[in-house]
Amino acid sequence: MSGKTARIGLLTMLILSMVLVPGATGQDVPTLRNGSFSEPYITWHIDGRAEYVAEHWTPFVDGYDPVVPEFRPNYEECRDGFPSQWVWSTYSSYQCGLYQTVGGLTPGDAYTYQLWILSSYGVINTPPDDRENIGKQLAVDLWGGDDWLDPGLFRGAEDFRDRRAYFAYLSFTAETPTTTLFIHINNRWPSNDCQALWDEARLYPSPVTTTNTSRVVPLPATTTADAFPVFWELLIPDAASATGPVPPASPPVAYSYDVQYQTNGGNWTTWLTNTLATSATFGAGSPVNLEPGDTYAFRCRAHDATGGTNEGRVWGWVEQYPATPDAQITVAAWSVVGHVVNNRSADNGDGRSHGVPGALVTLTGSLVATATTGAAGDFWCAVPATGTYTLVVTPALGAASYAPLPPMTNVDVQRHVTGLELLLPPADDVVHNGDFTGADPLAGWSVGGDTPPTVTTPAHTGPWAVQLGRAAGRSILSQTVVLTDALISPTLSFAYAFSPTVPSDTFRAWVAGASAVTVTKVSTATPWAYVTADLPITGTVTLYFQVDDDARASSAGAVAWLDEVHLGSQAPPLARLYLPLVLKQP
Repeated sequence: MSGKTARIGLLTMLILSMVLVPGATGQDVPTLRNGSFSEPYITWHIDGRAEYVAEHWTPFVDGYDPVVPEFRPNYEECRDGFPSQWVWSTYSSYQCGLYQTVGGLTPGDAYTYQLWILSSYGVINTPPDDRENIGKQLAVDLWGGDDWLDPGLFRGAEDFRDRRAYFAYLSFTAETPTTTLFIHINNRWPSNDCQALWDEARLYPSPVTTTNTSRVVPLPATTTADAFPVFWELLIPDAASATGPVPPASPPVAYSYDVQYQTNGGNWTTWLTNTLATSATFGAGSPVNLEPGDTYAFRCRAHDATGGTNEGRVWGWVEQYPATPDAQITVAAWSVVGHVVNNRSADNGDGRSHGVPGALVTLTGSLVATATTGAAGDFWCAVPATGTYTLVVTPALGAASYAPLPPMTNVDVQRHVTGLELLLPPADDVVHNGDFTGADPLAGWSVGGDTPPTVTTPAHTGPWAVQLGRAAGRSILSQTVVLTDALISPTLSFAYAFSPTVPSDTFRAWVAGASAVTVTKVSTATPWAYVTADLPITGTVTLYFQVDDDARASSAGAVAWLDEVHLGSQAPPLARLYLPLVLKQP
């Protein structure tokens, strides 16, 4: 068949480029069959054309225009005896290859897949075409699949060097005992006599280097986060100064990594294999949820993963894992974070925050943890063990201004808890049973509407909250109180949550007396939140809380939850103490 090979020029380059394979000579091929592409050649039919492929290899074509490429044996340019496997087409672009599924690999061990390649793009007996349009690529399916287009394949770099014989290689860590090896050719542009030759395919345990060329970047000593980033890097400086394996100058070698972690000095667990990434997030279920007090250590190894060379070097090496961790980090105790506030609004004009400083926050469960609120009422409480806790706030500064706040129960600490807010009720509270406690949690309250309110759990604090709604129509809770002149700037406060089903569902609160004051009206979903409102009225007033479920809606069931209803004097501002500056005389 004419035009199959550039007989003189390519043969000369082939002789010049033949090299030994340090590190691979003498090693056994696990179960790769017919890596020399010897006879017999099996007949396949692809889109009506007879194709001839070395025994134990399977051909595939994933694209061509306009003519399907030819697979044939080649008896003239070979690396490992005659023949070699040859693929050819003229004036046609094509994408095709071979694959073979092999077994006998040990999961967790590193292997190198190696292949001798020679390609030629362009007209015979002319100078080489410098466009180098034939891409050659190795890949492996680590789970033994046979689909070249599977995005989960571990792929080597696509190499477009042309009219040069070289070894391509791909180093990887076995995931299962069975792996599929792929060879792929990508002839991007039609031209006369576009061809490639393959020979000496091998699969062997990767040569091991005892020189550590990669590391996990050191981590902070501790973290309070649910997850944290881990980075790793290559340490080979350059070919001139490296004492370990050196990457070839061209093409660039890609390095892949295996990363392991260890918990509290236990066994090493593989986290990532064959990754070309150099960072990942650890924790929050990937691959584990962090536990307070645990120490996580990390180490990695690099593969000289994918490239090609005719320089006679050892390729496809893999590092040994270091005996000691590259980096480690300890998860600090879980944190419970929030604010303690009073009924004094932050925007009341004097610029003072309504946070309560100096209050003691106590969490009681499998152990006891405490914290003291800061200047803005904020607290951060370290909890060294997961579990369910009860939270109690005990004010110190201005304690006489506050009534006791029921405990917040069922604080579930499985990871960091943030956003808690607790409002201290006024000492002169005129609402009866605003925390819905006692043998009759609704004592002192009137219920009404189409769906009268009921008590329910869980509450914001204490054992009970009131539920309004859950059916079509109105649900109303009310109580009549007296606002005397002894109250200073009477202020209403309460905690609520609301879950509407349609935009026309509403939760509203108002106060009726000599005049009516609307405190709040919402129609959007709201998690537990506090409302505070100054009441510019005195005398006998009635507090109303109401859910209106739009009965016309096809889905009824808007519901609100109410807790911690208090009405009393507005908390006094915190006084600042200014001390004179005293200079010590020499």
